[in-house]
Amino acid sequence: TMDPSCEDAVELFGLNRRLVQHFGLKHGPFHSEFIRSDADGKFYFLETAARVGGAHLAEMIEAATGVNLWVEWAQMESDLIENKIYQLKTVGYAPAGIVLSLSRYQAPDTSTFDAPEIVWRLDKPYHIGFILKSQSELDIRSILALYTDRIQKEFHASISH
Repeated sequence: TMDPSCEDAVELFGLNRRLVQHFGLKHGPFHSEFIRSDADGKFYFLETAARVGGAHLAEMIEAATGVNLWVEWAQMESDLIENKIYQLKTVGYAPAGIVLSLSRYQAPDTSTFDAPEIVWRLDKPYHIGFILKSQSELDIRSILALYTDRIQKEFHASISH
């Protein structure tokens, strides 16, 4: 996650808001993905769906904001049925990030990944992953870069041709 007031977040919120309006979504979760081009620095649309995002993004959002997207979705639906107006509780914010990969090991030993910023570890066969949370976005970015490199070199599994 990034500081909601930073320039990138403001731009992404605007792009997502346009998508929601274009699709006419009135309630419920909406998951969108964008990627920034290294060539021109612009954000480009990847995909969208009327659902909570996968790949443990809901867990990362909860770590960063205190908001459980699944609980909020259920509350939205309940309020809709009861003709109530849904109200999101106060949302906090702390920089958070996620790194996930397939692992060449069935049960990867993650004990050497010991940053105090780790708030969640993936426990799934042939996978490795962490969610990090800190008061410093720079710390999160640095640890994610380090862990991404380590995972790539020591654990990552892929099919090569």
